[in-house]
This record gives sequence, structure tokens and C-alpha cells, in this order.
Amino acid sequence: VTDAITPTFSHSAQVACQGQPMRKDFYFSVVVPVVAGLVSTYSKERTQRHTFRMQRCAQRMSVHLRQLARKLMPAHLLERIARQPAAACKEACSEARPQVVQMFADLQGFTAMSATMEPEHVFTLLSHMWDLLDAACERRAVTKIETIGDAFWCGMGLSHDATPTDAVTLLSMALEVQEALAMGLVTALDLPPVRLRMRVGLHYGP
Repeated sequence: VTDAITPTFSHSAQVACQGQPMRKDFYFSVVVPVVAGLVSTYSKERTQRHTFRMQRCAQRMSVHLRQLARKLMPAHLLERIARQPAAACKEACSEARPQVVQMFADLQGFTAMSATMEPEHVFTLLSHMWDLLDAACERRAVTKIETIGDAFWCGMGLSHDATPTDAVTLLSMALEVQEALAMGLVTALDLPPVRLRMRVGLHYGP
């Protein structure tokens, strides 16, 4: 870099100094600090940009985690956890309810059926079925608790004491979903609609 700029810079400096010869330490006293400052500024700017990108990524990840948490846990528990220190989160997630209504459902003959299907077909079939059940839960303010394989677990009365009306709500939802599955409303990729039989169990009490 020094050799490349020497002729032009040397000529300009000599003209400005009216023909006086340049000092040999000129580059170390002027050029080197300028270049070092430019490099430092560029490095700081790159660091700031990288930090900004990481912060934006962390913000997006935080939003995704909150959305996932809302799907996995009741809203009142999430609010309680947000108010508790990290060490008390385990206690904040535990509570006893005197009256709840729970629904357990799974597919009849799922093991034998899935053994004859491609893995991607099984995955798509279950995904469509969970979408159907999730939508039914959302329409009735039912809390989805967990999915385990082909089993679905949901309930009411998790933030308040359940009532017989809640039991009727869950029962009507179960019958609606059973009818939709029996009609073949769930499909698996390019396969024709599959008629499914869903077994349902309800629990009402403590």
C-alpha cells in the first residue's frame, strides 16, 4: 500500500512544502494512524452489525418460543411463570384443581394401519388430524394438553373449576371429530381420503 501511494503523495507533499524533502517517519506519524483508524472503525461497524443481527434473531426466536409455549401450556400458567423467578418455575407449573374435565382420544387400529403406509404419509395423516382437533379445541376454548403418537389429550377447568357444561362441551367436540374422521375428511398426501375411527375417554372430577 505504501509503495503504491508513494509517488503521488510524495509529489503532493513536496509541492505543498515548496520543495522541502519529506521526513522518513512521515508515513508512521500520519499515514499509519489514519489507516489504523479506518480499520478500527470498520471493525467496530462490523461488530455492531453482527450484534444487531444477533439481537434480531434472538427476538424472533423469543416470539417463536412464546407461541410454542402458548400451544403447550394454559395461558394462566404462562402468566404465573412470567411473574416468578427462574428457580420457582417448577412450583409455578404445579397446581391441583378440584374439578376438571379431560378427554383422551386415539385412533383405533393405528399401529396396523401405519405399518402399511410410508412414513411421510403417516406424518401427514397425523398432522391433518391434529389440525382438525386443534381447530375444534380453539372454537370451544378447550385447552390442548399434549399429543402422544396418535393420542390426543385435552381438557377444561384448568384455570377454573369445571362444570357439567364443560363436560357436555367436550363430549360434543368428541362426537363432532369422530364424525369428521369417519367421513374421511383427513387425507395423507396423494392418498385418497382415509376413514378413521377415534376412541374417546372422558374424565370429570378432581
